[in-house]
Amino acid sequence: MWMTIGKRRFAITLADTQAARALAAQLPLSLDMADLNGNEKHADLAQPLPSAATRPRTIHAGDVMLYGTRTVVVFYETFRSSYSYTRLGHVDDAFQLRAALGLGKARVSFSAHDVATAPTSGVKAMEIVRKGTVPSVPGPAEYFTGNVRIDMQFQRTGESRVAGAIVSFEPGARTAWHTHPLGQNLFVISGKGWTQCEGEPIVEINAGDIIWCPPNHKHWHGATPDSAMTHIAVQEALDGKVVTWMEKVSDEQYLAGVGNVRG
Repeated sequence: MWMTIGKRRFAITLADTQAARALAAQLPLSLDMADLNGNEKHADLAQPLPSAATRPRTIHAGDVMLYGTRTVVVFYETFRSSYSYTRLGHVDDAFQLRAALGLGKARVSFSAHDVATAPTSGVKAMEIVRKGTVPSVPGPAEYFTGNVRIDMQFQRTGESRVAGAIVSFEPGARTAWHTHPLGQNLFVISGKGWTQCEGEPIVEINAGDIIWCPPNHKHWHGATPDSAMTHIAVQEALDGKVVTWMEKVSDEQYLAGVGNVRG
């Protein structure tokens, strides 16, 4: 995972915890983080993460932790602590972290891509994300049913608000119900799937199809019971947020599509 503060970027190694995997599923993410005690920045997430808190006793500069179920904390000093946290990850090189975070509030963006830049003369460098440089992550059970893999997550920075990923669903797998503040485009690149907007019938989608879901429209999408499906999902962030997750699609809701799917 990558953390961007102004023009500085820091690589973060994610912890092997459910909370870290759930955080990765919420990326890209931008937070306005407040300072506390001169040793940390913190901000609350819109969606809670699974908590498995322990008492680390010693906090190290570069630790990224979850306090409670919603508060992400980035520590830039090393000190002893009696508080309990769930580990999210650690900044690989925290040497300039304090200087980058500065005093007071800091705008911090988290993304999941490793970028190779191709410099050009007189213009801003093009960014190329090389195939295989971004680790795959499983779709967290909190937001997906069945086996789902997320690849090549990306987030544009600066004035651009575009974010996206390649999402692969095994047969029977699907998202939970959710909305996007500025809508979402889906580009189906292989297989056959289903999608449904609230109050409407389930619709079949196939490789080559492009689906537009309007802003704040409750919907879900995934594979069919007997066919896998992969799509590219592209959406824009509003105030750093690209999705609001809701309840899961029940088996009854999902299997209502058998024999009743609209083409």
